[in-house]
Amino acid sequence: MKKKKILLLLITIFSTLIFSNTIYASEGSIQTLMEYSKVFDESIEPQYEKVRWYYRTVNGKKQKRLWSLTAGEWLTDWQWV
Repeated sequence: MKKKKILLLLITIFSTLIFSNTIYASEGSIQTLMEYSKVFDESIEPQYEKVRWYYRTVNGKKQKRLWSLTAGEWLTDWQWV
């Protein structure tokens, strides 16, 4: 019975030490991670631009204009179709 109590106590102590081990980041490693994330964010570029054609009729004739969904701006002037 005494051996079981000692064994249970040792298991509790070791498990507490193992699972409560916290890793602290140094200021230098945090700075390095921040610099890496800035470089990574700046290197991301869209592979293609999403666009949509808009149409209208003026004096019975159709016109079209290209809108960039990616940039949120017109890419062309109105063109006759």
